[in-house]
Amino acid sequence: MHIAELLQSIFSSSSGIVTTKQPARPSKQVPFIPSDDPLTQDAYWKAIQNFLRPGDVIVVEDGASSAGMGRLILPEGCTYITGAFVWCSIGYATPALLGAILASPDRRHILLTGEGSLQMTVQELSTVMRHDLKPFIFVINNSGYTVERAVLGKAAKYNDVANWRYSELPNIFSRDKKAETYVVTTSNELQKVLDSPHPGMVLVESVMDKYDAPIDLIVGGHALADSDFGVPGPQSRGNAQIPLPAR
Repeated sequence: MHIAELLQSIFSSSSGIVTTKQPARPSKQVPFIPSDDPLTQDAYWKAIQNFLRPGDVIVVEDGASSAGMGRLILPEGCTYITGAFVWCSIGYATPALLGAILASPDRRHILLTGEGSLQMTVQELSTVMRHDLKPFIFVINNSGYTVERAVLGKAAKYNDVANWRYSELPNIFSRDKKAETYVVTTSNELQKVLDSPHPGMVLVESVMDKYDAPIDLIVGGHALADSDFGVPGPQSRGNAQIPLPAR
């Protein structure tokens, strides 16, 4: 079968599907007061919610990024792209960002990822810069695979990753100054970046505690451990997982 025949077959089989246009939604702003306290997942996602605007293309990585983004409300006309919960293939989002920008260059593009996933496919930043593309890239740096710490191995070495200088990666991938880069450790620092005008590509490395995680990630990690290992299992031992928050 030729590719044209395959595409026609897919189109024909889906042409009868009825879609319903979702009602328009205003941009959502959540109450948020930045501080000089260490940056937390809660503050991070509140700041991101207020940063989103109608028409954005938001590419979201598996793990903490998809769990945190899952509670946000998209403004009207946004496009949400993720491989989470479908393939659970970390590293998908960074090259997906490249494809999304090339497909819709007139829209604002935002990548939300973590450092563990970024390390899988980071070389695509080189292609983004070679084509002088201008996305916003937000990298959570919390010293490893947060979702795995919620499943099993809270303090295990196999859930750690090499501690790169993520904010310096654009200088490796391009000899020309093509990106603004920031390292933020407080919500005040993050908010200042979000409030400032940026004519080009922006990469923000957001440093957080290794055991801080979105609530949905922790709940999902515990459920996955119970499904994988049974109850009781190795996850039942003391300090084996990021604990559920006290109610």
